[in-house]
Order: sequence, then C-alpha cells, then structure tokens
Amino acid sequence: MVKFPSDKEYDKLLPRNNNPYKWGYQEDEYINFESQKSRSHESAQALLDLMTGISTEAWMAMWMNGTEYVLWEAALGKHQEWGGAVIEQETREMLRNLSGSCGGWWIYHHGERFLSLEEWQNLYELILTC
Repeated sequence: MVKFPSDKEYDKLLPRNNNPYKWGYQEDEYINFESQKSRSHESAQALLDLMTGISTEAWMAMWMNGTEYVLWEAALGKHQEWGGAVIEQETREMLRNLSGSCGGWWIYHHGERFLSLEEWQNLYELILTC
C-alpha cells in the first residue's frame, strides 16, 4: 500500500511553486500558468480533464487523495479499477499518450500542479520507497 505524502512532505519533495496566481481565486489563470510548463498546452489541459474526470467518476471528487499515483499506475497497466470506476484499456492508453505528448503529469498540492515527466518520475520513485 502506498502512503501518500502529507502537505508538509510534499513541500520538501517538490520544486518550489512559482505560480503567481492564487488557486481557488484565480483558478483559470492558475491552471493556464501550470499548463504553459508543458510541451503542449492542449495535451496538458486534456490530461488534467481526463484525470479529474476519472476521479469524479470513481469518487465523486475532482481530485481524490492519491489520484496522481493511481492513475499513473493505471497508465502503466497496474490498475484497472479504482473506487467506483473501471479504467478501460482505451482510457489507460489516453493517459499514457497525453502524458507523453505534454511531457508531464499532474499532481495536486495546494491546487493542481504540472510536473515534467522527470520531476514526476523522481517524486513517484521517492513515494514508492517511503
């Protein structure tokens, strides 16, 4: 069982968030700023929409704790079910393809954050070893 990091642990593990917008007050601008870190703004936006859609279907929550980990593992073929949702093969492929296209992965820490694939994979490996 993976132990998901607390906010304080995330603060230590993640690069500093340089987003000038306030999540929750300037949410559209916040997400747009995060998407600009990607190779493809459209793919990053589509990936975020897919991830929040799966979380909502599974848990009726836009971002359930651990969404980034479970969906990454689904993209790797390790999970097919989560909460009340079945993650179909086509959806798992979309997660992989969109991540590859935009060059990163979304996490949630004081709002949605876009990490490069290198940043995400480093974080993922750290979490697995905790």
